[in-house]
Amino acid sequence: MLQSLHIENMAVISTLSLELQNGLSAITGETGAGKSVMIDCIQFLLGGKPRRELVRRGTEKGTVCGLFTEPSEALLAHLSAVGLEPSEELLLQRTLTADGKTKAYLNGRMITQAMLRDIAKYLVSIHGQNDNQLLLQETVQKQLLDSVADFGGDAEAYRTLYAHRNELNSRLSALCRDASEVDRLRDILTFQIADIDKAHLKDGEEALLLARRDKLQNAEKIAKQTAFVYHALHGSENGSATLILEKAAAALTKISGVIPEAAEKAEKLLQMRYEVEDIACLARDYGEDVEGDPTAALDRVEGRLDTITKLCRKYGGDIPAVLLESERVSLKRYLELFRLALSCEDVGSIPHHLDEVTVGDAGRMRNGKIKVSFLLGMNDGVFPARHSEDGIFTDADRTLIRNADIDILTTSSLLNQNENYYLYT
Repeated sequence: MLQSLHIENMAVISTLSLELQNGLSAITGETGAGKSVMIDCIQFLLGGKPRRELVRRGTEKGTVCGLFTEPSEALLAHLSAVGLEPSEELLLQRTLTADGKTKAYLNGRMITQAMLRDIAKYLVSIHGQNDNQLLLQETVQKQLLDSVADFGGDAEAYRTLYAHRNELNSRLSALCRDASEVDRLRDILTFQIADIDKAHLKDGEEALLLARRDKLQNAEKIAKQTAFVYHALHGSENGSATLILEKAAAALTKISGVIPEAAEKAEKLLQMRYEVEDIACLARDYGEDVEGDPTAALDRVEGRLDTITKLCRKYGGDIPAVLLESERVSLKRYLELFRLALSCEDVGSIPHHLDEVTVGDAGRMRNGKIKVSFLLGMNDGVFPARHSEDGIFTDADRTLIRNADIDILTTSSLLNQNENYYLYT
């Protein structure tokens, strides 16, 4: 309850101290005496909007203090929850300066305006023509309704059942979302794989295309220069380098009878002649490397490079990364897909009178006739193992299985069809 109220420099009030007793207190007075100002000050103390005009003219600051006693258990619990010390006496103080700045205190400790408003909900309920702070709160409305209806324990039981119902609805919605997520992820992965496969990417293709693009962009220059090289070295019938070397070798051969070492030099000139001819032919091939229209060929190369660039941006930094993206998923994605798949399946127990499930180390188990075995840790860490003529197990796997007295097929034609071992990793 509000035990005392102190107001300084607020509106028409210079100083006011009011001590209240238990029971009903009535404040009367003439118009303009300050009754409404007292209510405005109480509202301000409880976190109401600060208005500059509340500060008494000619003063720098107005203050309102209220001492509250006999706090409710709910208020004490709230104080503890927000980190304030619970007390049987609560002194609220709030100041307002002439420029509109305000501060609030609880038992001498500064608190925020939000904290002040939360505390005020438990202290005072102001009833006016259009103003009832407490009754405007939905939680209080429910509490009042329940107290009037006098449901007793039925209301709490209903709340428990209602909360359980909401939890089940949430779980059902999650399962439905998981099923939709499985379909969505499957569609995404299917699209990604098809998107990569239709491009027919090859490792190292981008580097070759870049080199090809450089050649096509310089096709005219290459054709001009290689034509000159070929003509100078071998293409001219009168003054090509190969013709000159051939004539020089013949000249040295004519004097080899007189100068024996001239024959050796002539042979070297002929070798040089053949090397020069090879270089000339190679230069000619450089110029003839582009077939058809170079502009059309350049457009095809640019289009292919654009396709590769887009795929690399979507799925990886380079072609090997893109190719791996179409063949594998990360462990996190695999676990996510596995969990989603399980959530869409009916999982139950095997009736004990129909089948028997044995869990143990394959090296220690001795079993009779087995319909299906689930083996974990096989295939030397390769998952999933690819089917081959030798089946899905390694030699080490087969040794462990035989040591466990489990029959395993050895006929290669039946291995992949009839081995009843599933869910291996």
